Parts: sequence; structure tokens; C-alpha cells
Amino acid sequence: MLSYRDALARVAQGARHKAAANDSLDVNAKRSEDGRTLVLQAVTLADKPVLAQIHLGGFVCRKPMAQVTELSGPLAAANTANQPNTIIPRSGQWRHALKDGPTSYSFPPYSVTVLRFE
Repeated sequence: MLSYRDALARVAQGARHKAAANDSLDVNAKRSEDGRTLVLQAVTLADKPVLAQIHLGGFVCRKPMAQVTELSGPLAAANTANQPNTIIPRSGQWRHALKDGPTSYSFPPYSVTVLRFE
């Protein structure tokens, strides 16, 4: 069984862009073939939240809310048979305010975050 730390390290190896000067946030963005959806995937390697500015140049959001899915927790945390929900993804909506220009998002420490913009 992989610990959360090992799983996070594997995801971080596949990240495409260093978004923070201190290399604590790795980001990858993908746009759908029809151009209507943009998915931002981020891995936070820091022990504290990382505030990042988001500017989606050339992409116009049709919806004021983005779908957010996050997986975060202490590095030593692991799901077990007795505690299967120690680390679980959390989903919700986030009002991004991108229609007014760039916005900021606080990525949780030691996390994998997916932001889906439409």
C-alpha cells in the first residue's frame, strides 16, 4: 500500500510546470478539444498553503464557478482497512471571479488539486 507521501511523489514526477519560485507548486493545464473546458492540475509540495495567481489567457469562462477536487493531508497519513477514509478527495465549487481578470487560489499543503473551468 502506498502512503500519501509516496503517492504525492509519484504525481509530482509527472507534473509539467513549476509555478512557484520555490518549486512548491507544480501545475499542468489541459484544454478540451472543443475549447469549452480547461482543467488545471496542481501538486503542492509545501508544508503550508501556497497562494497562486491564476490567469487563463485566451480562455473565457462561461460559468462563474469552477469544480474543485482536492486530496490533501499529512505526509505520513495512509488509508488502512481499519481507517479507510484518512485521506479522501473532497469536491466542491469555487467562485473564481476570472471575468474581472486574474484571480488567486490557495492550494492546501501537501495536496493534489484539480480545478475544472467551463
